[in-house]
Amino acid sequence: MFKKSFLSYLAVSVLLALLILVVWFFLFKNQPVSQETESPVITGQASYQCADGHTLQATFMTQGPVPEVVPGQPPTSNALVSLRLDDAPSLSLPQAISADGARYANADESLVFWSRGNGAMVLENGQQSTYQNCIVVKKDSGGLPQVYLDSVSNFTLRYPGGYTVDDSYSYDLLGPARSIAGVKFTVPESLASSTNLSSDSYISVERLDMPSCSPKDFLSMGQDAKVTTVEEGDFNYLVASTTGAGAGNRYEEHVYVIDGISQCVAIRYFIHYSVFENYPAGTVDEFNEPSLLEQFDDIRKSLTIDTQF
Repeated sequence: MFKKSFLSYLAVSVLLALLILVVWFFLFKNQPVSQETESPVITGQASYQCADGHTLQATFMTQGPVPEVVPGQPPTSNALVSLRLDDAPSLSLPQAISADGARYANADESLVFWSRGNGAMVLENGQQSTYQNCIVVKKDSGGLPQVYLDSVSNFTLRYPGGYTVDDSYSYDLLGPARSIAGVKFTVPESLASSTNLSSDSYISVERLDMPSCSPKDFLSMGQDAKVTTVEEGDFNYLVASTTGAGAGNRYEEHVYVIDGISQCVAIRYFIHYSVFENYPAGTVDEFNEPSLLEQFDDIRKSLTIDTQF
């Protein structure tokens, strides 16, 4: 009797277990299997200034492990970039094969972002889009809200509000046969007002058509100037300074030639002021030269040059 009851209990238990399995199968067989996706890891960010006032923000990322190489197949990457073109919503592109630089593209390559060195461009259907001649812009260290892009000399520069930009500038104090073309950023009138500083003081970016050069190539009275080496920020500089005077005026020039690149590029500080002691007492304030030099230094350090594209 006991044995019969036990067998009956066992049979019921087995049938119940089978029933539970059948119900579970039909309820969950069509449910997708949850797979956790690793969050992207940011590896770098860059802001670009492009031609015609366009801007481009790029966030470089990796996601998940690097895919294994499949024999006979081109290698793939776990890298991607999130792009924001002007104020449009961000879009994501995976990294694609590139012989040079970093190239990112959608599936049919109708949209391609290509970065190399400090430069970048966007291609649409194989053609350059509105985002051309894009060059990295450094972050504002404070007080430099304006951005200048030179698509010919391939550089960007930050500068304070109120400065006047002259891209037709040339330095002519070496004589008419030795003028140096560049871009000049002249101090605002408000900076010189009620002081002995002249409003024609400026900082400029200049270039000579030679692979290398010295500060002496940029200074009219600089053949005897002492040249020193300064390592600061992204560049090594060859630096020299001269001073001049005449009719109660003083002139200071400081030239920073960028060393170690395949171009001759210099940043010039031109500071013109009158002798403070020549003014009647209380009529003007003596300008703050250390403050002006610090502002010029900040502008110089914001320079980014693209030598790739």
